[in-house]
Amino acid sequence: VPELTAAELTTVEAADCKMVALLSPSEGINYNFVAGMYAIATVILVVLLVLDKVLEVTVPRRSPPPPPPDLPTSLDPTSVDCCASQVSQVAGFYIIFAPFAPCFLWSLVVRNRWLAERGAAEGGSGETADSKKHR
Repeated sequence: VPELTAAELTTVEAADCKMVALLSPSEGINYNFVAGMYAIATVILVVLLVLDKVLEVTVPRRSPPPPPPDLPTSLDPTSVDCCASQVSQVAGFYIIFAPFAPCFLWSLVVRNRWLAERGAAEGGSGETADSKKHR
């Protein structure tokens, strides 16, 4: 195993400190709420992704036909491809919610540490206030 110099050790220690700080719960934040909000956004991501993929298969994405001379495209009720054009307008909306999936996983890790710290602070029995309520 190669020996590290003092400067390399300092760099490694700084990186370790940053990682620990990233995964450590902050005082005054309810991580049940944080994880819940990220969970809701992740569910929205999954629903939009599934809808996008299902509609991609069932509704062909074609450009709508030209409107009749007297009606704009948006008011043409006889257009056969109106659903296809509407689906293509919202295609890929799931990508907006994509950052919430890794944030949800992060919040679960931090929440787990937060609950462990809370349990230790309440007497070291390992029980949280929530688990005491459910008894």
